[in-house]
This record gives sequence, C-alpha cells and structure tokens, in this order.
Amino acid sequence: MIPGSISPNKLLLSLLSLLSLLSLLGGCATGMRVSPEEEARLDREVSNLENAGDYRGAAAIYLQQADTLKPPLENDYRLDAASLLLRGNFVEDARAIVSGLDSNSLTRSQSQRVGLLRAGFALAENQPEKALEILYKLDETEPENAVQYHQLRAEAFAMTGKPVDSARERIWLESFLDTDIARRENQLATWKQLSGLSESELQQAQVAPPPDTLSGWVELVQLTRLYIHQPDVLRDAISQWRSRYPGHPADAIFIPEMYELMLTTGRHPGQLALLLPLKGGLAGAASAIRDGFLAAYYEQSAGTAAPEVRIYDVNEGNVVEQYQRAVSDGAGFVVGPLRKSTVNTLVGSGMVNGPVLTLNQIVETGQLPGELYQFGLAPEGEAREIARRALADGHRNALAIIPEGTWGDRVYTAFSEEWIKTGGVALEVQRYVSTETDHAGPIRAALNLDDSEARYQALVGQLGQRPEFEPRRRQDVDFIFLLAKPRQARLLIPQLIFHHAAGIPVYATSHVYTGYPDADLDIDLNGLMFCDMPWNLDRKGRWQALQDALSNHRPDRDARYERLFALGMDAYDAIPYLGQTDIGLFGTIDGATGRLTMDPQQRLHRQLEWAVFRNGIPAPVGAEADMGEDPGMEPDETAITGDGAPDAPAGPDSSAGSGGSI
Repeated sequence: MIPGSISPNKLLLSLLSLLSLLSLLGGCATGMRVSPEEEARLDREVSNLENAGDYRGAAAIYLQQADTLKPPLENDYRLDAASLLLRGNFVEDARAIVSGLDSNSLTRSQSQRVGLLRAGFALAENQPEKALEILYKLDETEPENAVQYHQLRAEAFAMTGKPVDSARERIWLESFLDTDIARRENQLATWKQLSGLSESELQQAQVAPPPDTLSGWVELVQLTRLYIHQPDVLRDAISQWRSRYPGHPADAIFIPEMYELMLTTGRHPGQLALLLPLKGGLAGAASAIRDGFLAAYYEQSAGTAAPEVRIYDVNEGNVVEQYQRAVSDGAGFVVGPLRKSTVNTLVGSGMVNGPVLTLNQIVETGQLPGELYQFGLAPEGEAREIARRALADGHRNALAIIPEGTWGDRVYTAFSEEWIKTGGVALEVQRYVSTETDHAGPIRAALNLDDSEARYQALVGQLGQRPEFEPRRRQDVDFIFLLAKPRQARLLIPQLIFHHAAGIPVYATSHVYTGYPDADLDIDLNGLMFCDMPWNLDRKGRWQALQDALSNHRPDRDARYERLFALGMDAYDAIPYLGQTDIGLFGTIDGATGRLTMDPQQRLHRQLEWAVFRNGIPAPVGAEADMGEDPGMEPDETAITGDGAPDAPAGPDSSAGSGGSI
C-alpha cells in the first residue's frame, strides 16, 4: 500500500457515510425552506383573513407552517404570527409565542423583532415608559426592522405626552416608507402631533433654521392657523415656505390634500341665526358673544360671499317661538341659546329639526336631535384638564382648596372624579368663605398644622416646659388644586406660603386670572400654574392681531366678558365643520377658547394653554418642559414661592363673566 493512501474498504465506508448524510439532509430539506410559490399562497390566505379581522385565523396559518420548519426560518413564521395577534389585541397569546422561542436559535434580526414585540406588548398595556426602555436597548441597524422601530417610538412618545419627540420619530420613519399610502398616513400623524401644540410650544420646537424638516412642519402648522380662513393668502404663504424648505416631505402629499380640504370645507350656510338674551341679567354676556361672533364674521368675510346673520332676542318663555321664526326666515344654522334652562326648554320642545349649536351644555336625559351640537365654557372642563395635567406631571396626591357653595362643589366634583379615575389620590378638600380675607382656618386644616400644634401642646404638658417649636405641615401632598377668583387667589397664595406651603405646586383654573397682565396686582401669584384660553395667553399671531384691532375700534368694551367674546368667535368658526367626521383640519379647530375637538355625543371640548405667574405676569408653559424633561428647569418652577409681596393689598376682582356658571 502506498503510504498515506486510503484503503479501498475505508474509501467505500466514507462514501457510504457521505451518501447517508446527503440523504439525511435531503429529508430535512422541507424543514429548511419554503418555495416562493408556497410563500405567496400563505401570504394571500393570511392577508384575506387579516382584512376580514380574523387575526387568530391568520396567525394559525403561520403557526401551522412553522410546525413544518426548523430554526431559524421557523422563528420568522412564529414571530409573524405573534405580530398578527398583537395587531388584533390578543396580547397574551402573542406573548406566549414569544416566550416559547429558543433565544439561542434567533438571528440578530429576529432578536430585534422579539424586542419590538415586547415594546408593543407594553404599549398595548398602556406602559409607554416601559416600551421606550425596551426600545432604547435595541439596535436599529437592521433595515427590515426600522419601520416598526420608529413607529413604536413615535407611539410611545405620543402616549407619554411628548408630541415633539413623536414627530421627530415620524420624520425619521419617512425615509423607510416605500408607498404613498404609508407616507400619507405618517405625515397625517406628524401633523396631528404638532397641531396639538400651543403657540409657545411650537416656538420651542422650532430649534433649527430652515431647511430643517421639523421646523418646516412647525412653520406649516403656524401658517395654517394664521390663514385657515384665507386660502388665497395661505397659498402665497406656502409658496414662500417652499423657498425656505425645498424638498420638504409635506410638499408632495400633505399640502395638496390640506389645501383641497380647505377649499371644499369651511363654508357657512347662506343664512345664520343667533339666539341670545339681549335684555335682562345676561345682556352683557350676550352682547359679548354677539360681538365676538360678528368679529369672526367680518374677519372671514372680506372679499368673499358672506352669509347673512340675523339676531333674535330670546328668553325661556319665547325661545321655541323665536327658533321657529328663525327657521321660517331661512336660517340654515342656528347658534344659541345661552342660558342652560333656555337650552333645556328648546331641546325638550321636540321642535329642533335642523343644525343647532347651543352655547351651553345640558344634562342629557333622553334622545337628542341628530343635528344638536353643544359648546360652552363650563369650568368643569377646566377642572378635568387640571387633573390630566397634574397626572402627566407625575403627581399622585392632591389637596384641594375651594370656595363654599354649589359652584365650588360642582367644579371640585368634576376634578376629583377625573383625578381618581386616572389613578390619583384625593387627600382632602377644604372650603373657604369667599367674602372673608383671612383663610388661615381652612389652610391650617388642609395642611394638618392644627394637628402639629396639638402634638406640641401635648408635649408641653408632658415636659412641663416649652421647647422651640415650628408647626410641621403634612408631607404627603404632591400638589394643590385651587379654585378661586383673582381677588381671593391674591389672598390665598401669600397665606399658603405663610403657613409653610411654599414649594408645593399649585394648579388653578382660568378663574384666577383677569385676562389682562397686571404685574402689580398679580405679584403675589408667582409660581401659580393655571390653564386658560389662547385668547388670553397668546400674545402673538391671529389672536393678538384681533385684540389690537378691537382695542383700536372698541376701546370701551367690557373687559369682564373677554372669554365670552372668544366663545362667540369660536361659535362662528366652528359652524362649517360640525357634522363632519373630522372637524377643522383633520379633527381639530384651533380656536380662541382652545383647541376644539368633538366627542361622539357632538359636544365640543377645549384643550387649553398653560401659564405660570412669573414676576406677576403669566408666562407660557411648555408641555414637555414642565414634566421635568428640560434640564435647565428649576425643580420648583411651578410651585408657589415666597418672592412676591405678601402684604400687598388685594386689588379689585375683575373676573366676573367667565361664562362658566350661566
């Protein structure tokens, strides 16, 4: 035998072994791959079931196929099945599939998919912070996972109240989308996130100069708000915008659709009727609403075919008659009445047979007319918004200080119901007498200072001497919900500071603010955070231009009714969009009273702006900044401070006529 050679017997054995191995591999081939034809057939079946809403059935097809395969291909089909189940909100079923995977058999891309699914589970269970934590740990370098990665981050940021971060993710997402349908949906979602920001928040978001994509979106929102009722002016403004943001993704898909929507909607009927109590105790409030309604009318009617507006003096006794007269005169839309009892009379008459926008909200007791819409400035809505804001700011334990009487109880009930519903704890509520100036009693009781004093007196009795003592307030308070008019707020805040409450955040409704900046009178309110309408807080843009014009033409108008003036403007602006699935531009109206949305019961709701008193002047508050995300922000910036003037005399209360208690 030649040295180093293989004997014939050994060679034969080697060949037999090789043939056996090949045979074995051939037998496993069906478990290692799926033919293109078979894969296409599976995808068609799954797509049909998915379109029919049968996510379990669609997932079952992938799971059956997975049973015939081996990793890593098996893992892909199981992950596809889990994704379908998650889409159908079968979270536990999807989680069981993911938990059953062998982590050692996962490819890099599959490991990323597992992380993305777990982030999706967290979002489905309303845990956006957990979802973000999972996503932060993922590497997004695999292109096939990039779309889902950015979508999940965008959704998580939106759920945590960070619309700007959500918009940034969607801008990143845009480059990975390969169809116009997907890009349209993504751009619409970007728009909805940014259009919900106040003017001050938009300015904070615009941090980079043109042609920055985010800044382009922000400026587009600002331009649309400014010229929403002037399509021709907006067209020229967008032409200039294009020169600053060439190639912006919104230009190809979103802007043409938006402009077409503006041209086909936003039209008023030929004749409008306004039902208001122009005589009696509500005459001042009614006049302010009428003036606001007409101000919006004249602003929008320049150079266009304007509708005819007829005004009818109504009360509870003649409202049905006047409504029928307005309809008989040709009204295509009726606005009013104002007083809650008068609204109830009209609705209860059964005579409403056309579109009506009431200026107050009623308690629904039965079937309402199909074209009845409700709008108002009810303080209960502000109280609920405070609850949502405080929760978003990370607070859990609330103390309330409210005035005695039905108004205070009604507003507090709305706050506490919303607060407890969202998981907050209502520690205690104390009531003060609005006609008094010394509120030490309810404040000491709210802060448990009386209990601290009692413990001290007991100690004195035991020791027989009087050691140094300073009352210690309760330590479980995260924030104070305050309901007060300006005069009382100017008394309450210094007294809270005196009684050791400095540093506790205080949230209040718009009633604490007159609507006009006055540093001398409001210096004691420093640190107090409150919500109010853009008409009072937005000192730029459309509202400021209108206010300047009004100051020139109506310097004698009653300042007590400014909020009702804004209500009249928004009532006029909202008319063309009522009855549509999406009011305004894609679901909202940026109104003088707030950002308006409509619920399924056809009630308009207001999202307000937030401000904090600094040096006696309301300063805008950014949504993300006040949740502790701005590293430059002092931790107690939204808490009451002792830097005011505690001994300053209280000024006159000019807050009457807010419209909430009509």
